[in-house]
Amino acid sequence: MDLPERMDGKISSRIGNNRLVYEPYSLEQIKIILKERLNELDDIFDKSCIDFVARKVSKYSGDIRRSLQITKRAVEFGRIEWENKGSDEYNQVKVSTRHANEAFADLYNSKSVQVLRAMMYNEVMVILAVHQELANCRAEKVLLDRAHDRCNQMFRKLSQKSMKSSVFREIVKRL
Repeated sequence: MDLPERMDGKISSRIGNNRLVYEPYSLEQIKIILKERLNELDDIFDKSCIDFVARKVSKYSGDIRRSLQITKRAVEFGRIEWENKGSDEYNQVKVSTRHANEAFADLYNSKSVQVLRAMMYNEVMVILAVHQELANCRAEKVLLDRAHDRCNQMFRKLSQKSMKSSVFREIVKRL
């Protein structure tokens, strides 16, 4: 979040500029959180499904939000299978590792993720800068100079060299 950067200089100097950095959750922490959140749904999940999701997410990101998204999507895949089978409430389909794997692929291999992975680093930074500027202004259009400033601000945070205006504009033309 860029709240400290958007604050007036006087305010930020009085408040201070301390950031909280969240470390990725470990495998065990993800398992515990998922089991606590899904404790009333034990009969819906295979025993190995929660462990599978925890292992996959801890390996990739350690982001608990992502693990909850995957379990939610896996439940949706299980429900679709249940509806397609024409099952009744007594013939329940359990959410399995297959459903979780489908959900994982669905979230991580979407078209937008594939496009972003194929882009060069500077192109992704330009898109992020334009997105942040659009979100901050709450408008449909932004000035390229402001987006360029935002991009350079992001580079400074990452202790990297600023992007020249001509390079920024060339990337915007390509995108």
